Amino acid sequence: MSKCIVVEDDPFWSSEISAALVSADVEVIHAVDGRQALAMARRHPDASMVLDIILPEVDGVEVLLQLGAIAPDMAVLAVTGGGRLGPAFYMKLAETFGAKAQLAKPFTQGQLVENWMALAA
Repeated sequence: MSKCIVVEDDPFWSSEISAALVSADVEVIHAVDGRQALAMARRHPDASMVLDIILPEVDGVEVLLQLGAIAPDMAVLAVTGGGRLGPAFYMKLAETFGAKAQLAKPFTQGQLVENWMALAA
């Protein structure tokens, strides 16, 4: 069974992402901020990650920067609603700092699974 660290501070999106991945037979490991994400990446360097970019404590961009030293081969799907600057800005930022795929909120569970499967392949 594949593992995925889901890093999302919004309970609705955390639940949606987790349900989508569980339906695809993926073991989900939860983190609600960037610090927890980095701790989980240290414990599970073989997992993939679905990473919200706008997070409390340590944001998603900082997580991407630190993942290079912690788990350089970890495949990351960045997700964002865009905040004040809109999703395109944050998705480009995520791509620049190492996210292999990006998905703008809102998205369907099907879209998430499709993007995650392409990433994990």
